Amino acid sequence: MTKESRDFYFGVNILVNYRFIKYHFKLYKNEEVLYYFKTGVKDTFCQGKEFIIVVDFEPSKWSYRAIMYQIYIDRFYNGDKNNDVLTNEYGYLGKMVKKADNWDDFPTKDDYRRFYGGDL
Repeated sequence: MTKESRDFYFGVNILVNYRFIKYHFKLYKNEEVLYYFKTGVKDTFCQGKEFIIVVDFEPSKWSYRAIMYQIYIDRFYNGDKNNDVLTNEYGYLGKMVKKADNWDDFPTKDDYRRFYGGDL
């Protein structure tokens, strides 16, 4: 027996009077209540983890053809192990993140989900 997969899409139009809009999803299943934030699904409300929309945001014209580099601070010296990302702490692009324990491992195609715990 196979489990059917269904995608659900919802939309809403709202009139806003603010520059930023923060939101999250509250999910109900029987007696269970879950919250969906930018870091994934949690069973308690997490202040500061909401999605954010910047009203009337438009990227700068120069950015359309620009090459941008990203510096990943988790690749630097790990000065504070208390703020390290933990394995399965949250989901990113459909899979759970992982804490990298071995710096000598070769990169994989999912390496963008692996965090080393460094601090800049």
